[in-house]
Amino acid sequence: MINEVRERTLEDGFVLRTEDLRRCLRRVASTVHVVAVKCGNGAFFATTATAVVSVSFDPPTILVCLNKASALAEAILDEDAFSISVLTASQQSIARACSGALSHAEREVLFDRWDRLPGAAIVRGAQASLICRRIDSPSRGTHLTVFGEVIDASFRTQVDPLLYLDGHYGSFQTV
Repeated sequence: MINEVRERTLEDGFVLRTEDLRRCLRRVASTVHVVAVKCGNGAFFATTATAVVSVSFDPPTILVCLNKASALAEAILDEDAFSISVLTASQQSIARACSGALSHAEREVLFDRWDRLPGAAIVRGAQASLICRRIDSPSRGTHLTVFGEVIDASFRTQVDPLLYLDGHYGSFQTV
């Protein structure tokens, strides 16, 4: 039941309500990314993700968190390469498509191949794109944390990323 109040008692006695955590995190704006992998057997998987973080410039490393129950999480463990595309504010339809509006196979038409590394594809017209080699993938609870060594980075001159905040898509405005 989605409205069920769940609580978790921590080791030190603190009680955390799942809904309180969810509401707290919905107040954090995040850039919308699409993580994708083309498998050796020809299958294609892509999903939106907001839990994407730069870890290090030396060596160039990025991480993405994926639900372990997702088809992409399973596929990414079997492949060496994956991509992360940062969507532009005008690419809300791609974010929706990769959030479930289209099947994984149907999503592939939204991507261009990166020929230098099999299995890598980037969203056509993305704000920025990273090609990564998977180097580690520890799990914690319901999620898989995928660390990737960045082997290629490309970007558009104009900065206009798609953002996600409190269940809605939007764009950045300077103040």
